[in-house]
Amino acid sequence: KLETILEMIFICFIISLHLVSSLVFGSSGQSWVRVEDFGYSYGSSLSTVLVFYVELFNEGHSAVKVEVKNEECCLTIETDDVECETMKLPRKIATLEPLGSQGSTNRLEFMFHSMYIMNRAGVCTFYVIDRRHGHEERIRIPFDTIMHTSTTCSSVDQDIERNCQPAKSLLKYMGKRNFFNKSNLRCEPDIDCMTL
Repeated sequence: KLETILEMIFICFIISLHLVSSLVFGSSGQSWVRVEDFGYSYGSSLSTVLVFYVELFNEGHSAVKVEVKNEECCLTIETDDVECETMKLPRKIATLEPLGSQGSTNRLEFMFHSMYIMNRAGVCTFYVIDRRHGHEERIRIPFDTIMHTSTTCSSVDQDIERNCQPAKSLLKYMGKRNFFNKSNLRCEPDIDCMTL
């Protein structure tokens, strides 16, 4: 009988520990982190930085560590030409502190530096990961910096701000497309040459 009472006390103790840990840390698969807002910005047509941002809100009562990583950014060059290797963004790890009963909002920014941030359109995909609570959320940020002016060029790889001169392909595509083909007016990857 004493063994049964001790077993019951032990079971109650384990259940109460589980309930306390759920209150303090959140239950498995559930997170106190909420994606509040996301988007992109740039200063002006002369800017060389395209900024993607994710705003996270901590609804809990203790600090939560989150990781936000960029899965990929895909640039739509033409309807039949989507390029996903040029734009690489670093991952960020942040500790979201609670702020009283209102919670705490944190803005994480991811900067893409290029002389050619204008006249780009595509989508960047990010993952918000709260490993402590086993929670992961995927967000997609579409972007469009295409300038709508009276000047039009024959190709997306002609620089509208330099009277439709060929773009500096190596800089525009971060080395992935490194020469301007004058026959089709497009930036293309150089042919790999192998020597025996």
